[in-house]
Order: sequence, then structure tokens, then C-alpha cells
Amino acid sequence: MSVADVALSPIHKRSGSVCSRSSESIVIYLTVAGSVIPMRIMESDSIATVKLRIQTCKGFIVKKQKLVFGGRELSRNNSLLKDYGVSSGDVLHLILRVSDLLVITVETAIGKAFEFEVDRFRNVKYLKQLVEEKAKEIGFINGEDLKILCNGEKLDDHKLIDDICKNHDAVIHLVVQKSSSPERNHEKDEQKTNPKKPPDIDSPLQPIIVNPDSKLSPDISNMIDSATEGLQKGKKPIRSSEGTGGTYFMQHPSGNRYVAVFKPIDEEPMAINNPQGLPVTSNGEGLKSGTKVGEGALREVAAYILDHHP
Repeated sequence: MSVADVALSPIHKRSGSVCSRSSESIVIYLTVAGSVIPMRIMESDSIATVKLRIQTCKGFIVKKQKLVFGGRELSRNNSLLKDYGVSSGDVLHLILRVSDLLVITVETAIGKAFEFEVDRFRNVKYLKQLVEEKAKEIGFINGEDLKILCNGEKLDDHKLIDDICKNHDAVIHLVVQKSSSPERNHEKDEQKTNPKKPPDIDSPLQPIIVNPDSKLSPDISNMIDSATEGLQKGKKPIRSSEGTGGTYFMQHPSGNRYVAVFKPIDEEPMAINNPQGLPVTSNGEGLKSGTKVGEGALREVAAYILDHHP
């Protein structure tokens, strides 16, 4: 964890501020990683207002902030600074438990802006997926059209968000554009004129049966039926942001709860479609020594059975 102190001092005429307002009576000095950022506030501002302004200026998430004055935490967000006896010339400390989250603003070519909280150790490919989901809502872009620019430079899919971050800043501004590849557009036209028929399957979810004589328990059967019905009703799997591979929660037909979890073999750590951008294995070995890519799902099921066997 990192710790940052903020000193609240009288206004100095020579001090500048990224987040300034007119007729201020107090200046906060935010110090992070050796840099000092003055931030003007009013004595009548609420604790919540001050925290939100810190997030707006530097991207530090409000819930990670703790304000302390005179050895006492300013925990009542709706209270005003003056309610705690804070006045010009007093010292206010801010302890920041700086997480790995960054606030990223992505702007489209048509002026639409999206804001995301993204783990700094995610890659650009993961950010693209988030942008694509938002952009599709306004019909701006398709997944294969997406490219993200930073200072006019196209970002590689495997580049980490942390590598884009400059000067330890927690706010990143990016631009997303459509790709104008004529070959790609030609491929799209062919796909439209010659649509591929999906394979005929009785159910999109089929269990792996090790013993053909065994029967599924009612709980397992109900789980598969609920997940299948959820898919049929348009309830898409929700990908978890945790873990080193792709983990998806299957939704109940009502959409108000999850009924199952699945992990695609090709999205396991070091597999070809790993969503975390891990390098693809060169010898078939998985993330752990002695394991093979693609065996993770069955290993986890086996471990679960051993842990919960009566």
C-alpha cells in the first residue's frame, strides 16, 4: 500500500492549481510520489465534496481515501469541513490506500466519452472489450473495428495499462477510433451475403460424462437447465475480472442471479485466447510446472469433489 499526505494551508498567491475555483479560502496540498499538487477548496465544502474533487483531479478512488484532522478521522461524508473545526491555516491529512485501479477516460471520434476503473496490470485487449461493450450501445463500433490511441499512437493489445501510465498519474485519457481497412470491410460484405449456418445442437451446454452408467443429480440437471434457458433468453455470461484465465458466470433466466460458472479451455492461462494477455505456451505446459494447458477446468472440478466429498 502507498500512503500520501495532504496538508491544508493558507492560500498563497503564487500557487497554481489544476482544479481551481474562484474566491477560495483554503488550499490543499496533495503530495503523491514526490510531486505536490495544490487544490483549492472552500471551508464550507463537505467531506464528500473534497474527496470527490481529489478523485476528479488525480483519479484516486473516493472509497480509498481517509481524511484526518487533529488525530480524528473525518468520517461523516455529509458533514462540512467547518463542522470539524477545520479553518484556514489548519493542517488536514489525507491517507490514501492507493489500489491498483486507474480511472481511464476513453473518448470516441464522435465526442462520446466513457470512464472506466481498470486494474493497472490489465492489458489493452481487456480495455478494448470494456470499450466495445459500451460503444455498441450507441452503435459506434464493432469489435473488429476497434483501435485505441494514446497521444496519437496506436496501442498494442498486449501492452499493460500500467505501461501507459505516466508520472504515476491515476488518470489516463485515450481515444478510440474505427479502423478503415478496406480488406476488412470486404470480408464483412462477404459474411453478410454468405451467412454461415450455426451447427445443429440440442443444447449449448453438455456435461462431460466420465462414467456413462452414472446419472446426473437433480441439482446438476437443474443447474444446466437454468443456464441453458438463461442463454436462450439472451442472458449472456458475465466475465469475472478476477483470476489469470477466463471465468464466466452463467445467469438465471430472470437475470437476477448466477446459477453456474464455467472456464473455457482456450482461455486458460497461457492458452491461445487468454483474456489477460498472458503469453501463449510454447511447449504445451501451463502456468504451473507439470500441468498442461486445457487441463485446468477438470483439475478444479476434481479438487472441488475431493474437498467436498462426504
